[in-house]
This record gives sequence, C-alpha cells and structure tokens, in this order.
Amino acid sequence: MAVISEQEITKATLSYLKSHYRYREREGATQLSSNRRGAGGIVADGFLTFPKPGGELFRATIEATSLPKKHEVAYKLRRPLLRWDAAAVSSLITAGLYTAGYYQGSWRIAELTAIGVLGGILMVFLVLFLSFLLLLRGMRRYRYIYAVEQFKQYFADEQWIAIGEDVFANFTRDSKYLELKRQCIYNGFGLVVVREDGRPQLQVSPARQDLFKNKRRQVSLLAEPELKRLMPPGGMPDWMQQFRGTNLRRYKYQLFFCLAALVLCGVLFAEDLEQEKTIEVENEKEYLARVIEARERNERIVQPLYFVVDTPLVWPYPIRSDVEAYLGVGLQLPQAEILPGPEPNSRQGFIAQLDPEGQEAVYDCSRIRHLSGPTYIVQFDQFASFSAANARQQQMEEYGFAASAIYLGCFDEGEQGYALYLGLMFDSLEQARNGLRYYEQRLGDNVLGLELRIRSLTPLVEP
Repeated sequence: MAVISEQEITKATLSYLKSHYRYREREGATQLSSNRRGAGGIVADGFLTFPKPGGELFRATIEATSLPKKHEVAYKLRRPLLRWDAAAVSSLITAGLYTAGYYQGSWRIAELTAIGVLGGILMVFLVLFLSFLLLLRGMRRYRYIYAVEQFKQYFADEQWIAIGEDVFANFTRDSKYLELKRQCIYNGFGLVVVREDGRPQLQVSPARQDLFKNKRRQVSLLAEPELKRLMPPGGMPDWMQQFRGTNLRRYKYQLFFCLAALVLCGVLFAEDLEQEKTIEVENEKEYLARVIEARERNERIVQPLYFVVDTPLVWPYPIRSDVEAYLGVGLQLPQAEILPGPEPNSRQGFIAQLDPEGQEAVYDCSRIRHLSGPTYIVQFDQFASFSAANARQQQMEEYGFAASAIYLGCFDEGEQGYALYLGLMFDSLEQARNGLRYYEQRLGDNVLGLELRIRSLTPLVEP
C-alpha cells in the first residue's frame, strides 16, 4: 500500500468540506487555502472560509496527518502531569489521614516512635501515589494528542482532523485511534479518514456550537505570501513562536497542594516531638526491672515486721462524730456492741488505727482504691461497731501489740462490722503467712486467747 501524503490528505479533505458546506447559508463564495500560520506557533494545514449572512466570516480549519507524522494524532501519556496530580492528591489524603490519627492518638510518637511516624507517613504516601499512577493513567486528561491540543489553542467555527487510511492499522480495535475518536467527540471536532484512492470517509461530525464557551483565543491565520511579507530578515517573529512555560509554572497548583500537605504534617510532627521532650516514658520491661532492683535492695535491709502505718485505705465517709474527717460529714455514733451483726446507724467506709500517742487515726475507703488485687491481713478479732473495735485496739496496745481496724464494707457491700488485725497489710499470701508465724511466736502460750488467721480482702471498684 502506498503512503498517502499530507498534501493529498489536505487536498482531498478541502474538496470534501467544500461539498459538505455547499448548503450552508452564505453571502459569497467559498475560499480554500493551505499551510496557514498564526500567533503562538498555530499551524492549519487546510483553511476554508465563506461569508455568513450579515458579513461575518465562517472559518473551518484542517489538521492533516500522514503516516510519517502519526505522532500528531496518536496519544502520548502525559507522565509529568500524571505524576504531579498523583503527588498532589496523595499528599492531601496522607495529610488528612495523619491529622486524624494524630488527634485520635493512634499516630503519635509515643505509640510509634519518631521514625515510625515518619515511616508511616512515607509509606502511606507511596502506596497512594503508586495507586493513583495506575488508576489515573487511563483518563483523557493524561492522554495528549497534538492535533487536538492545537485546536484548543484558537477559535474556529469548525475544526477537522484528517488522517490517511494507513495511519492506523485497525480502525476498530486500535486503542490510539479509539482515543482520538473519543477526544474528537468530547471536544466537538470533526474526524475524516482519507482512503488510498483519495475518497474521504466521515467518522465524526463537528459540533455546531462552541463547546469551549468562547474561552479560546481569536487567532489570525496567515497564508504564506502574507507571512513572507511580515517575516523579519532574521527569521520568524517572536509572536509566531510557540508559547512555552516552565515546569513549575505548569504545575503550580499541584506544587501548592504538596507544600500545604507537607507543612501540615511538619507542624503536627514538630508539636508531637515537642510534647515528647517533656514526658519521660518508661515501658513495661523497664518498669519491671526497676521494681525487681528496688525489691532486692530492700530485702538487704533488716526491718521490723510491723510498725504503725499511715494506714490501710478507704472510701467516702468518716466514722466518729468527735473526730473531724476531711470530708466533713458528721454522723451520730451509736452505742458499741460486741455482738455480730450490723449497727443500725453504723459509720461506713473507713479504716481506723491508733497513732503512737494512742489516738484514733481515721480514714475513708478512698485510701484503698489503688489496690488492684487481693490484700491479706492477720486477723485476730471482729466487731460490729467502731467503739468496740476501738476499745479492743487500745486493749491490745496495753499488751504491746499494734492493732488496726478496717471497715469490711470497703471490700464487700454485703458485709458489716470491723476486722481487727496485727501489723501490716500484705500484698502476697506468702508474706501474710510469714507475718502469721511471727505473731504466733510472739504470743507464745497465747494467754490473750487470740484466734489468729489470715484473711483475704479485695477492694471494691467503682463502676
């Protein structure tokens, strides 16, 4: 098959358009020409004009393409634009995800470390960037066709792309031809295929209305004689040169969004980093190691098994009307009864212990809220009223035993009364057994008749 030249395609298309427009209203003859040029490097391979009613000129231009110039109608992927768009969208989404994670506390330096946060931001950006490169590459925006883009630069009533039959091997399955046809339909341009025998075949008719809504430039297209007359001795004038811009100017909006996302992430990361400088973080492993070290150090120091403690703990109410509690709730103290069973108006929720001067020290149940597991005491007695428990404490003091009383309602809402115990509270059963053996040895023949036993207490947890 012989190659159809560009001149043959232009000639055949101009002849076809003259016939195509023969029924259009006019006030004069149709003028045909070729190789017209305009400002900004605009080139029209074919040009048709006739006066419309009212004197205004109708203009139709042709972009003719033969096989050697196939690149003018075969799309190329706009890789720089695709990359900049993917970077801008990925940056904004990454910044949004990081901001949400930052304020939710899941994407913080305390959780992931500084390297983890930066690595997470970079990983999310790269995943989104590569995903958008694959998803967006099929969009019309990124498929550049020279002939179509040139038509977008200037206004004409109708614009036609004419190609030789040999430009594309297959007009039903060739993706580059199908993309050319789609873009012609979308932009309102006409498309003609010139057969080997010179017969034009219409593929797409141009739109009768301007789909660009008068946003294109009005460019005067000059014939070769006029162009030579205006041509300076040194070559083509500046206004005929093709307009070019720097890459950063072309992608200024994408660059702005990338920088905005970077600034947002940088501000949040700097704020997080500043907060971390003022917080000492100790992980669980370091904490356990420190506790073991402290325990081993304490075990090397000989201490008595018992001493007067600030106390056990407890929660909301004081117990005696003659002792001012820090919650300031005064209740009437009932008569003491050394009998089992609850007291009708018993003070609830406290611990009591004698201080070194023999005075009662009372506390509410909030003092034991920090206990998270069972606590053990060496119990020797139990009373229903505070006054009875207090009297028993003073009696034990006379015999040289430090006794404490604790309200059982702090541990079980179903229990009433006060448990009396010797020495300290223990956080393990083994320590409690050691304490029990110690007091059994001190009591000797147990002339006081104390019934020593280990009791487990579990503090209530507020709902």
